[in-house]
Amino acid sequence: MKRDRKLKIESAKKLVILVVLGAALLLASGCGGGGSNSNVYGGLSGVVLDQNNNPIPGATVSTNYNGDSQSLSSTEGTYLLPSVTGPYGTVYASVTSNGIQYSGQNTYQVFQGQQTKSVNIIVSQTSLQATVGGTVYDRQGNLVGGAQVFALSTGASGSGGNSSSITAVSDNNGNYTLRGLVPNVQYTIEANALGYDSDSTTLTLSNSQSSQLNFNLSSPSGALLNPPTGVAATAFTTPAQPTRSLDYQSAIQNFKRLFAPKVFNAAKKAITRSTPNGNLTEIDVTWTPATDPALYGWGIYRAIGTSAPSSNGFVQLLYDPLASLFADLGQSLLVGQQYTYAVTSINTLYGGNGGNESPMSASATATVLGDMVLNQVSYGPLTFNWQPAQDANGYQVALFDQFPTLGVNPIWTSAVIAGTSVPYSGSGQLVSGNTYYYEVVGSDSNNDQTFSSIGTFTAP
Repeated sequence: MKRDRKLKIESAKKLVILVVLGAALLLASGCGGGGSNSNVYGGLSGVVLDQNNNPIPGATVSTNYNGDSQSLSSTEGTYLLPSVTGPYGTVYASVTSNGIQYSGQNTYQVFQGQQTKSVNIIVSQTSLQATVGGTVYDRQGNLVGGAQVFALSTGASGSGGNSSSITAVSDNNGNYTLRGLVPNVQYTIEANALGYDSDSTTLTLSNSQSSQLNFNLSSPSGALLNPPTGVAATAFTTPAQPTRSLDYQSAIQNFKRLFAPKVFNAAKKAITRSTPNGNLTEIDVTWTPATDPALYGWGIYRAIGTSAPSSNGFVQLLYDPLASLFADLGQSLLVGQQYTYAVTSINTLYGGNGGNESPMSASATATVLGDMVLNQVSYGPLTFNWQPAQDANGYQVALFDQFPTLGVNPIWTSAVIAGTSVPYSGSGQLVSGNTYYYEVVGSDSNNDQTFSSIGTFTAP
């Protein structure tokens, strides 16, 4: 079984090697956005975020290839491009708010007929964005083409950073460019390539700054790596986007901020499949960030049920060593089903002498909860009502005196209850004739969650 798992990862690794080398050659030849001679086509998905990890809905997402699919980021800030040209390219996101343009980009790699997941895009004010470029060398001063360079920020506040890196690939002259970096935040920037141990540093850039940063990759140590720790899995069921209103989309995020702060700050989501009522399901897998110059990436495994995954559960090779999130977009995710995940660490010599994939981590299980459906409020006293959601065993209500866009706090929240109705018990009297807004979240003991749409009523 261990040998089977190694073969599966090794096959994925070979695909990554071919794609990276192809990317370096295409970059060196100056291939632009007009098309490609490649016959590689696959799907692409991820989430659009700002520098504080807040998801950005309503952003236009597209690649640099004519004829590829385009998308608007959803309520969750997520996007799904069913067909993009590979083996590599650049995916862009842009949105305008209050007359100010925000944009971001990232390098992607796709494999024929497969969907590449967790390619996140960090957006910031376009006019202020910074750039880092340079050259990647080995220990003897030779140029390293096909090296991957990652930039991961810690967010504007210095904590709660982004959930995945901005990535570039060096051309066959060893040159790379990281564009669209957020100014005035600290980045960890790391160069990484198969057959070398990585080189990393930290850097903070000012508005519109262009900086030069070279890397020297070390000879590989072949270190045996431990599996990641702190692996957790959380499932979400959320309302599908009923409108393109940014206010509505922001309100859904606000409710997550209030009732799932750990996940809201640390792990952004990606759309999977719809529930019977048209809602969206998703499972996020997170782990404690690790730093090791021999670390190349992560192997993601999944099993149906509560048993630990086996080699047959290999999902994807996540080749970002700075990542601590995998957003599962598996089309087979079903309401009421439990899924168990484990993660392995993979070193930079994998597939060669001294190569290593660690044992699997401790596993984590999540359950996809059913739809959270509201019933109308009743009066005498004012009471909030809803239908039970499959596999949820606790419910909580939040009441707002204005539309609950991101940053708006509730004027009252109920205790968590097991039933399907709760009377208003706030200390303040509601104003007759005013419109109020409310939401209900259902959860289980694992804090898997299901969110209602936004309800409204007029106080009598």
